[in-house]
Amino acid sequence: MLLTIVLAIGYYTDTLNEFTHPSGDMAWKLLLLIVFVSSLARIFPDFRILRALTAERRALGVGMFYLGMAHSVSHLPVLFFYPLNALPNYVLYGGVALSIAFLLYATSNIWSMKILKKYWKWLHRLVYLIVILTILHIFFLEKEVEELVSGGFLILAFVVCKVLVAKKIQVRLPGKFVPDL
Repeated sequence: MLLTIVLAIGYYTDTLNEFTHPSGDMAWKLLLLIVFVSSLARIFPDFRILRALTAERRALGVGMFYLGMAHSVSHLPVLFFYPLNALPNYVLYGGVALSIAFLLYATSNIWSMKILKKYWKWLHRLVYLIVILTILHIFFLEKEVEELVSGGFLILAFVVCKVLVAKKIQVRLPGKFVPDL
């Protein structure tokens, strides 16, 4: 209750805008990194930083969830003014994306991997659905076709990366140009 009051005061005095957009933006960027880094590490094997980031996807996912949650919580005061059957589309898509992100967050541990076994990987592939829902969240929030087009290009880029990985295509750098990271 106290948190809601603080957030409402912050929202209506326009002091949360400094926090709301950057937290959502950073969560989006972490989500894209999580989705692309594994494929990019296979396509560009000489970039060791990509392999290091691939190993840290779980931590990146936790950070993405926390930032998404912070973004969502900062909007709670506004949601109290909408009846449940009249929530804006961007709230619905963002809420479903965050709910799936919570499910992935809650199962991002060794114990869940042991219990779920082969289903754990299937469950965590829902991250791709989060990307689509987030693209729709941004589109309905901004109401600009450019957002939908750029989201389409992101999905196309992801598909191209997956095809390159499936065909085992690698881009190698000449020996003297390999970055030592």
